[in-house]
Amino acid sequence: MSAEEAQKEVPKTDAEITEQSAALSDKAKEEVKEIEAEADKVATEIKKDTDAEAKKDSVKKDATATTGAAEGKEEPKGWKKYLAKIKSYAKKIST
Repeated sequence: MSAEEAQKEVPKTDAEITEQSAALSDKAKEEVKEIEAEADKVATEIKKDTDAEAKKDSVKKDATATTGAAEGKEEPKGWKKYLAKIKSYAKKIST
């Protein structure tokens, strides 16, 4: 690249500098929007996976608490307490 070509690429006036700066700023803003959109997609997928795991763990804990209470191993809370009592009575009646 010659010196003349290099001078052509460098903005010469304040207006050209402002215009070039605005164009670069707009380009950067678009890139940031794209990155944020991709980050939102990834965050949504992570949340779905996390929610699915939490739900799976919750179901396991509920099942363990209910069956454990029916067998007299663990004291459940809330509605599970009543379900455990019903299962316990059903077990006594069936034997």
